[in-house]
Amino acid sequence: MAYFLTALHKSATTNTFTRWDDVRDLLKTLWNVTLKDKNQNMLMSGSVFSSDAASDTQKGLADIVYAHMLQLDFDDSEMPPEAMSRLLQDVRHVAYNSFNNGRDALYRFRVMIPLSAPVTTEAYESLWDIIAQRVLAAGYSVGKQRGHLGLRSGMDVSKRTPASFMYLPSQACQKKHSFWIENWHTHMLDPSVWVSRAPDNAPEYEEHEAVSNQSHQLQTLMLAIRKGNQRQLDQQETRAAENRKERQRDAALAEWQAAPGGTGNAAFFRFAASLKRAGYDLIEIEQDLKAHHGDSHSHSSDRRKQIPSIMSSLRKQQRGRSRF
Repeated sequence: MAYFLTALHKSATTNTFTRWDDVRDLLKTLWNVTLKDKNQNMLMSGSVFSSDAASDTQKGLADIVYAHMLQLDFDDSEMPPEAMSRLLQDVRHVAYNSFNNGRDALYRFRVMIPLSAPVTTEAYESLWDIIAQRVLAAGYSVGKQRGHLGLRSGMDVSKRTPASFMYLPSQACQKKHSFWIENWHTHMLDPSVWVSRAPDNAPEYEEHEAVSNQSHQLQTLMLAIRKGNQRQLDQQETRAAENRKERQRDAALAEWQAAPGGTGNAAFFRFAASLKRAGYDLIEIEQDLKAHHGDSHSHSSDRRKQIPSIMSSLRKQQRGRSRF
């Protein structure tokens, strides 16, 4: 998990857990804490962020390596949290109040769903969409999409990405509005199964402004082509892109080789995800996994057996992304 002291902080503090029960226990402990103001609280994310020194911030979409926890935020909701929990009765999760829950007689709460395997940004958004479809089917609106009950779910569409970070649990401002709902003794959400259920077309939850006119840039590009400079520019850009790609691969390989024992499963997936982010295709990724599965302190045979699962996950995520 990643923590940010405030919304203005750029750098994350991370904490590694080996059991989801420990995460649940920590969140439950924090939920019992009473705060005078929500801004006294820290923010959390279920994503792993890149520590690339070239990045201006550690909490943007471009900085995400993978996510292993889904977070849902509900604001000004007319849907009781118990109803939301019932929609997720087939997966492990906890739901708890936000600091201002109950204000104006509306629900404000969050849901934390652990994932059985890490996912890319595209897969995370597909999982969010699947849950949004369940909410719509139950009759509640999500963004501009209206449910048949005519009631707001309050499901925050701006928190659809894994770059979203939310306040840690605490007691509500008015303690009587505090609650903790737990559905823990069931299966974890399996992304490789769920991604196949994603909507064929990306749902539109919000209205978007028209794209600005880029005619000046296009005219400049055409002028460069007419002057005969484009081929040289393309060659230079290609060489620079290949160099960046190789540097990213070398950094990912070094990180995998330094992975301590007991972290092999996540570290090996992170190696594959980093190669994908660098621009390598699935064939190249599989070749690298086979060539370097024994390079860390993890058990070589376990990592070799993990390769088909990683490749299957990447293929399904790629198919899911192609629908957007």
